[in-house]
Amino acid sequence: MRAFDADGVEHRFTPESHVRHFACPKFSPNNQEFQFDDRIAALKPFFNCIEAGFVDGKPRHIADPETSSFCIISFLDFQSMSASQIQDRLRHANVVVTGCPHPNTKFDEAGLRTLTPSNRKISIQGINFINDTHITDPLYVDHAVPSSSGVLPTIVTGHSNDLLENATPHGKILNALDFPMWKDSQWDRSRYATDMVAWDYLHGSPHCGTATVPYPTGHVRWGLAGTAHAFSMFHIDSDGFATFVQVVAGKKLWAVYRPTPTLPLSDPNVFLRPEFFQLDKIPAKAQFGMEAVVLRPSDLLSVPSSLI
Repeated sequence: MRAFDADGVEHRFTPESHVRHFACPKFSPNNQEFQFDDRIAALKPFFNCIEAGFVDGKPRHIADPETSSFCIISFLDFQSMSASQIQDRLRHANVVVTGCPHPNTKFDEAGLRTLTPSNRKISIQGINFINDTHITDPLYVDHAVPSSSGVLPTIVTGHSNDLLENATPHGKILNALDFPMWKDSQWDRSRYATDMVAWDYLHGSPHCGTATVPYPTGHVRWGLAGTAHAFSMFHIDSDGFATFVQVVAGKKLWAVYRPTPTLPLSDPNVFLRPEFFQLDKIPAKAQFGMEAVVLRPSDLLSVPSSLI
């Protein structure tokens, strides 16, 4: 499978499933290994949908930026924009700022320490798969998370070191999504983020807390950490929040829903009719498109609220 970053550089990758074994009679077209878990097959239509929106073999944000769901802006240009100019861009597109300053963080013990102490319990999400435990072939790989409930996906309690220990070719596919960033520097977004503007204007006003009450960063800023091949399906972030994402280690492929003029997001049929939309698959009669961008450590993505 392939995707492109904000500069149009192609990135090729082979997703892995949670359980696979080379010696089975059925094979995956991607890596010639049978996928017990059907998520690899489920991902392919999403990538087909993304590539269907390409223009002359290139993603829309490169070949036809005026009609793209992504607006690509360099860090220097972004710094020179006014708050109203930034908000105007966010009304119409997901904004990717390239060339942002970023820490030289690695996916190691020191890097994860920026999210949480190593001895603190955290919630870790994975996929549970009831598999044939009698298989002893060394080519058999079990990326699944053991669970007695059999629920998909499963959430277990662990520590940040569990992520490190599984960041290997034979490790579990894990995703940790709940690191409150109470130490995050939020004021660099205060000129255009409406929550920051509201806080700045109302801070110290009657019924709005005293002037010494800190901004509740831990309730609105989260860090994420995951091993390779972790992914999430379609969703809308809750509470009307917009989303900004800055990768500090590794890469992240971010895909967005691209509505058509005949079926805008304001139409309730988008979500109420399964022949048009489903969270975990592309329906045969789907009328929407998709766009995707590979995020690198120097990229900052801002997604307007209530988008998929």
